[in-house]
Amino acid sequence: MVDLQVRALAIADGGAARLAGEPVSGAEWFDALRYLTAAARLVVHDDELAELPGFAADAFAAVRTQRALSPRAVPGGASAMPGTASEAAAALALTEPILNASDGGAGARHLAPWARRLAAERQPRHSGRNPLRGIQHPAGLHRMMTAIVPYQNRIAGAVPTGSSVTLEFRHIPNLIDADDYRNVMAIHLPGTTPVIGRHFCSLALARLAGAETWAQAEDSLDTQQRRKGKWGKTTQKIPDSQAFWSGIRTLAELLRKRGAIDYAARRRALSQLLEVPYDSLFSIFRPVRMGVTRQRQRHAAAWIWQALTGSPAHDSPVYVGGWEGQSAASVTEARRKFHERVPDSAARALTLWGLEWLDEKGTEPQPDLRAAGAVGGPVRSRSAH
Repeated sequence: MVDLQVRALAIADGGAARLAGEPVSGAEWFDALRYLTAAARLVVHDDELAELPGFAADAFAAVRTQRALSPRAVPGGASAMPGTASEAAAALALTEPILNASDGGAGARHLAPWARRLAAERQPRHSGRNPLRGIQHPAGLHRMMTAIVPYQNRIAGAVPTGSSVTLEFRHIPNLIDADDYRNVMAIHLPGTTPVIGRHFCSLALARLAGAETWAQAEDSLDTQQRRKGKWGKTTQKIPDSQAFWSGIRTLAELLRKRGAIDYAARRRALSQLLEVPYDSLFSIFRPVRMGVTRQRQRHAAAWIWQALTGSPAHDSPVYVGGWEGQSAASVTEARRKFHERVPDSAARALTLWGLEWLDEKGTEPQPDLRAAGAVGGPVRSRSAH
């Protein structure tokens, strides 16, 4: 115990520090110590405390018990500085096998039991949220955590190290394409409805692009229907987190190959299109023997909004404030019927008309229909309506 304390003081005085065999700064070493101490307070078992001298075990057990009974009873919560020398000694002893491991693999093996317990308790005790989410920790420790496959499989909200992509938020649709979701991602989100799954995958793309939390991802994509980052239940449905994030990287590569589309610019431009002009819609509907009404002019504008912005039709400005003399339920039902009844040829013509309209407004369209509007597949995508 004295040796550990002397080593910590030496690092605090500017001495060399190593984390699992890798040179780190003193600040990074203490960040790791703080994070691991917080983890230990949450999940350390009595048999692990039993290996410590009695004074240290008793001090740490008292704080652990106090926090379990009332998290706010411990100032600073799980990340609080040890209140006594005895607790500090216990923290050093408990975390030393991880901090002083020969390499990252050995450190991960020591960390694995705690990581698994944190994962198991996340949903029942922490409402699906990561209880350590606000505690900074160095990259070396993060690499150890992501190397623990069982932990990563359960804590799917953590973006794997090295998974960032050169993708701007404005190039991410609010809903990934229905075909892409079905072919690439549906298998990774069993029990999730397609619309929720497609939106969640778009948020995951935003996480890869730099959003640190699900709430930040929602903000970055300017989504209309926000859940304030409460995606814990969805992440719990992911059976294999590594496979999920691999699929998300595949989606990012598909977006890159199809060409960058500025969905944010399209949303701004199409917010001005509240109905398709009568003559234009007549020329599109005449070959399929569909009549033109004022309602259909509006629904057609919402169709174009959905097809070209990657956002659900009900988020279109067309429906803001409701329609005069009609209930919200009747408008919703009319929208559903419109989307169901528009033939594929008319749907493609609507999308092409929308691209030309964007071009006239100065928003550069993508010449490839698949990349430009349908966000990867047939123009219709009924599950988004």
